[in-house]
Amino acid sequence: MTERREPTDLGRNERRPHREYGYALVVFLLVFLAFRPGGSQIGDSRYYLLITQRLVETGHFHLDSVPGVSLNAHQASETGLLHQIGGHTYHFFPPGTPILTAPLFAVGKWFGASVLDEQGVYRLEREIRLHRRIAPLLMATLVALIFLTSRLFIGRAMSMLVALSAAFGTQIWSTASRGLWSHTWGVLLVGIAIHLLVRGEREGRSIHPVLLSSTLAWAFFCRPTFAVPWLAVAVYLAIGRRSDFLKYTVTACSWLAGFAAFSQFHFGTWLPAYYDLGQRMGPTHFVEALMGNLISPSRGLLIYTPLVWVVLFLIARFWKHLDGRPLVVLSLSIISCHWVLISTFPHWWGGWSYGSRLTTDLIPWFVLLGILGLRARDIAIKTSEAGAHSLLLRAAAPLLLLASVLINANGGLWSGAYQWNANPDVDSHPERLWDWSQPQFLHPFH
Repeated sequence: MTERREPTDLGRNERRPHREYGYALVVFLLVFLAFRPGGSQIGDSRYYLLITQRLVETGHFHLDSVPGVSLNAHQASETGLLHQIGGHTYHFFPPGTPILTAPLFAVGKWFGASVLDEQGVYRLEREIRLHRRIAPLLMATLVALIFLTSRLFIGRAMSMLVALSAAFGTQIWSTASRGLWSHTWGVLLVGIAIHLLVRGEREGRSIHPVLLSSTLAWAFFCRPTFAVPWLAVAVYLAIGRRSDFLKYTVTACSWLAGFAAFSQFHFGTWLPAYYDLGQRMGPTHFVEALMGNLISPSRGLLIYTPLVWVVLFLIARFWKHLDGRPLVVLSLSIISCHWVLISTFPHWWGGWSYGSRLTTDLIPWFVLLGILGLRARDIAIKTSEAGAHSLLLRAAAPLLLLASVLINANGGLWSGAYQWNANPDVDSHPERLWDWSQPQFLHPFH
């Protein structure tokens, strides 16, 4: 697999590893405090924390007999969030997020956390407040983990820059930290999986295949599109780490069987309705969706995260110096497959959201590519092979970073950017997605 090379300053890390955890803690605190202000986005995740509270307090996964929640089948179906099966009211969206949040909620209960008022009635404003505490906590943890992953390859100062760029220049800020989207827990779990995989390859230690597979399994339970990295990592291990592949696969099958049993018990089907991608996929608008997910003025990844241009340049320019090329191929494969998969959705813009929400799942993989690209650039500079392209990178990268931060600050800080979806409703008027006269990232300034 990957040849082990010593990253910048690694020897000092190995003698005093506690220092790196100290810096990671500083990163966590800075990002958490910065993520606390701003708007909220809990459209699809409304009632998630009500489910969590029900799990903690009663062990029930359904929402029966909760004052403040409509139990009328017709009204519930109109919201698109709730549906009734076997006489019980369930959330339509994946179950992973409310389950994973249960331990945090249990701790919060000691400090009075509740989505119910004193009369036991559900209150949306209470749920919003809790979303705005938990989501920043999870995303600050992801950013700290990005710093530690980066330190396996590059120096401390550059690792700090990578972590903060990922925090404030991507959908981590403008989407995943604004509420408990199904992406929020998912990208954190993918970040953990990447760290396990990279650290094992980099330092010649175990990748912990059972933990790795379990982490990606739970990402899948949060959102079905996370099946892409779950399967891709299986192929990666089958090619280069066959001894780990069997443990990884057995673990994956065990989790999948458990998930199927859970779904059969609650919903009467082997997978929840949201996982029936066949009902939500089709060739309609496929080419438009492919382009839209990249360059739409209101949904394009390359528009809302200009830092991706820097990452792609680093990989292309310093390809022959890449340290860990199998990891690069893995990342690029996952990115490509995910892009194609979400482009098969006729509803490819992801409804009411800010920017390129449906590519939020790819941010940890782009970060890994950026880390590997920076490592390759360091090697090229040491061998005097960076050339004029290095000057071009130094000139363009700060401008693209600034653009990324400003665009994602718009979505992270101002609720008005999210309200762009309403006037008129983007789901009824998807032609707005191509209107350069009123792109979403400029909405507060129109």
